[in-house]
Amino acid sequence: MIDHLGLERVVLVAHDASGPPAIDWALMHPHRVAALVLLNTYYHQTAALRRPPAIALYSTPLVRVAARKLAGRGSDLALRLYAWQVGRFIRDDQRRAPLVKRLCDDFVAAQPAFWRLNDDLLGTVLTRRRRLPDLRRFDRPVRVIFGAEDRSLNPRVARRFAELFPRADLHLLRNAGHFVQVDQPERTAELVLSAG
Repeated sequence: MIDHLGLERVVLVAHDASGPPAIDWALMHPHRVAALVLLNTYYHQTAALRRPPAIALYSTPLVRVAARKLAGRGSDLALRLYAWQVGRFIRDDQRRAPLVKRLCDDFVAAQPAFWRLNDDLLGTVLTRRRRLPDLRRFDRPVRVIFGAEDRSLNPRVARRFAELFPRADLHLLRNAGHFVQVDQPERTAELVLSAG
């Protein structure tokens, strides 16, 4: 996409599962990165990293087979589980309902990709540990913006990112959870736009 748009240098913003591929791309193309912004994401296994309940259900070997049979593609149970999990990520009551509805409307088509992502989740965080020396050498600015109330991708995960990258600054936004860009949109936008 970056090549298709003809962009030379970008501020790369990653949230949640886009963290590993975005960080990998930044490590492979540091000369094209004006800044890397990490929003409640992950990269490698740390003691502080916690899988949300629905993600744990779908990513744990053996358990995920039974879970997928019970919550088949597009089933009412699958949609209710998804809505429950995503709803827990958004702290702002007014923004929660319309966003969860919109995400649920898209979930049935995205469910096979969601399952593939979860198939690879544990392997992703385990294999990325070998790239930690590369993170320590990454010389571009890194801005870590996390919702301070996220229980899974939590402040300890954010602090770990800030410790790993040599040019990182850390912003833990209060009254924001996993979707920091939803709970604190103005502040998050300000921090993203000033990152480069």
